[in-house]
Amino acid sequence: MIWKSGRSFKRCFTSTQLTAENDTMFWKLNQSGTFTTKSLYRAIIFGGIKGTKLQELWKTPVPLKIKVFMWLMLKGRIQVAKQLKKMNWSGSPFCAWSIWLVRNDWVFNDKLLTNVMFLPHKAMSFMIQWKNLAPVQLKEELEKVKRSLLANIRETGDSSS
Repeated sequence: MIWKSGRSFKRCFTSTQLTAENDTMFWKLNQSGTFTTKSLYRAIIFGGIKGTKLQELWKTPVPLKIKVFMWLMLKGRIQVAKQLKKMNWSGSPFCAWSIWLVRNDWVFNDKLLTNVMFLPHKAMSFMIQWKNLAPVQLKEELEKVKRSLLANIRETGDSSS
């Protein structure tokens, strides 16, 4: 703080009441007033907006490895999703996961696709399974994505190879 005059400095400190009591520490980043590394970490990392979709993701009753994968994918940290974004792909994240799983089958199990339409059908299968496990707010969104994907599958037809 820059003091314009000695009077403003004096005024600031004369309005402060000093007592004989010992000083106490109060940590403003925690409701209890005590310091925790969690509250400090949140203050450093927190961007100001909480993602409610991500909070719902962690509440879903699916295996942790799936939650972590979906979280990474939604944050744009999965290479497949990153490449699709570069190509201005605006499809469902379930499709990206399907592509990732098919890629893993190819790399680790030496399985190749016999039909391109396998990918959207696999994505549809995931959505139908997860819709039953998803919280109410996400069920509506999943239903919209499912309808859109079904329309695209019907439009393309199963004759693609």
